[in-house]
Amino acid sequence: MVVDRTSKPMWRVARVAIAAGLLLVLTVILQNHAGAFDAEFSNDDSSHVVSGLLLHDYLTRGLLASGGPASPIGFLTSFHSHYPLVGIGHWGPLYYAVEAGWMLAFGTTRSALLLLSAVVTVTVPRSLDSSWHAEMATVLAWQPPPRLSFPGSSRRPAQR
Repeated sequence: MVVDRTSKPMWRVARVAIAAGLLLVLTVILQNHAGAFDAEFSNDDSSHVVSGLLLHDYLTRGLLASGGPASPIGFLTSFHSHYPLVGIGHWGPLYYAVEAGWMLAFGTTRSALLLLSAVVTVTVPRSLDSSWHAEMATVLAWQPPPRLSFPGSSRRPAQR
């Protein structure tokens, strides 16, 4: 009897890809349900967006300046005078580098950044723990509880 040992790893990869895809869709649905696509970024959120945007703009404008590449410090000083919530130096630059790369590929829109958040939600726990339980726990922990309203109740859920 011949045993094909190559199909088992492929099934595992397919199973992980399907689970990650479903969790990504679930995360986007929960983001939409929570009103994330219509809400304003909070102070902390906007600081992360502006920091990623700083790197994005430096890569797209600062390095390609007409007089040669701009000084990173000079570019940061000019950028900070227009957008004061730059957080590089307060937090490490890895996430901002990932965010800038994402913005180069998918644009700087709110939807693109929320999709990055959903992808990080699904992939980071997977890299820390090889089980899908970590992904599901992360998705559920990061999402707000659903708003409940009961029939006949005069109390309405808060509107965003």
